[in-house]
Amino acid sequence: MTARFWPILALILLSTLVLRESGREETLPARLDAAFLDWIAANAHAQSVAPDPTLTLVELNDTVLGTPAKWPLPALDYALFLQALESLQPAVVAIEPPLVFPPAQAEQERMLANRALTIPKLVLGCTLGRTALSADVENETVATTTLPPGLRDVRGDLTLIPEYDDIIARPAPDLAALAPELAPVNLGDAPPRAVPLLVRCRGRVLPTLVLRVAIQQQQLTADRVIVWLGSHIQLGDARRIPIDEAGRMLLDTRSARRISRLGLDELLLVTAGGEAAKALEKRIALPARAGVVLLGRTDAALRRLRWPDGTAGAPVEWLAAGIAAIQRGDFIVRPGIGGTLVLLAASVIGGLWILTRSRSAALPCALLALALYAITASLVFGQMRLWLPLSVPAAVAIGTGLLRTVLRNV
Repeated sequence: MTARFWPILALILLSTLVLRESGREETLPARLDAAFLDWIAANAHAQSVAPDPTLTLVELNDTVLGTPAKWPLPALDYALFLQALESLQPAVVAIEPPLVFPPAQAEQERMLANRALTIPKLVLGCTLGRTALSADVENETVATTTLPPGLRDVRGDLTLIPEYDDIIARPAPDLAALAPELAPVNLGDAPPRAVPLLVRCRGRVLPTLVLRVAIQQQQLTADRVIVWLGSHIQLGDARRIPIDEAGRMLLDTRSARRISRLGLDELLLVTAGGEAAKALEKRIALPARAGVVLLGRTDAALRRLRWPDGTAGAPVEWLAAGIAAIQRGDFIVRPGIGGTLVLLAASVIGGLWILTRSRSAALPCALLALALYAITASLVFGQMRLWLPLSVPAAVAIGTGLLRTVLRNV
């Protein structure tokens, strides 16, 4: 009786151990699952997708900034950008880099401030960081800048959310006063398949720019945003965003293909009118009236982030893909506890069935079953955005091969 049941126990213990390790970052099973997600995300539905006009990325690219990049931009360029949007009336305008500019004439600064007043929902990016405290000052606190309002209803272990000391880069004070909606643009140490939606600073849980834009577009107040760490963020009755314990949203990188984008120079040319504008309108999409416009740098100097498919991108493209995913509901979800247990049981039963049918061909059959599972998981991801793990079936396939060798010698 013991000889009959010990292979069952061996496969159950192996798959349970791998399942537990896959929930911990940087373990071998977790890296295998992440690599599998990168593969299916890069290959599922590879055909071209029409851009979604509800989000437009206005690029500060190499054409606008030059090579090497002339940064920061003068205040007049920002004023012209906001002026170009007045006739389009987007629902939310967000500016990703901290809005700073070199010393300008007072007239240009007044023009920028006046244009900012015409944008009803303007979200300005800021950067959080860690500030070194003086060793000889006991109980020194960092409170040099005013923080944006935080979220009130956050449930779970807050210590898992990335924490920073203070705002280290923020918009010019006059503009910050005109646009109180400041939002961190920190991507932090998030893996290249996740977008942080929450950060902590001086006791507050702050929404990042991606989440702040979504809140503004849904016209919600802080009391209508409820966060369950490790589960989801509820945006009123409109949207439910799945997140992990650190407040990060898994990103379907195909969302980046659905972003309508144009350079700042092209936007200014189109809105200026004339024959050149008519020719340009045939190949670019203008921001939608009820959409989101995001201004950010995409020049070569900032294209340092690696997408799962190996291409390089700028931070603002990551943020834009996150905003687009929330707008379209393109969320990657993992199976719940029930689904995970079903997968574990099916893997063990499949491995035992292969062993009882043919010990000599157990390993080839197990590898074939694993390949069929990977194809099925890719199809499921393409249709339902459901990320089925590979580590548990792979462990069972390897375990089946090892058991074949042991049982042959018994």
